[in-house]
Amino acid sequence: MSPRAAWRLESMGFADVYDYVAGKLDWLAAGLATEGSNARQPRAGDVARGDVPTRGLDERLGEVAGRVRAAEWDACVVVNNQRVVLGLLRAEELEADQDLRIDEHGTAGGNGREGESA
Repeated sequence: MSPRAAWRLESMGFADVYDYVAGKLDWLAAGLATEGSNARQPRAGDVARGDVPTRGLDERLGEVAGRVRAAEWDACVVVNNQRVVLGLLRAEELEADQDLRIDEHGTAGGNGREGESA
């Protein structure tokens, strides 16, 4: 909301009014409450699973494959230090040379399938 709108709301008696500088997308990404005609529509964050295994590029396939299977998943999402998704390792890719690091495997930086473009 604009500073002008915030001041107007305060003049109407609303006590806790803030100019949320980060913006609407930040608000929505944080899962904060919304209102209006689309407020009840599910968003990606509402239906996405939070327990999917994630691993970094510097981890070895053997270690990753064992932890993914122990968690009863057949794939893992490869992320960087800021948790930006870099790719996906599916079950068959996790069975490659167990001594390779994920970044040496070659498919994790893309869409997780060799020979395909993102």
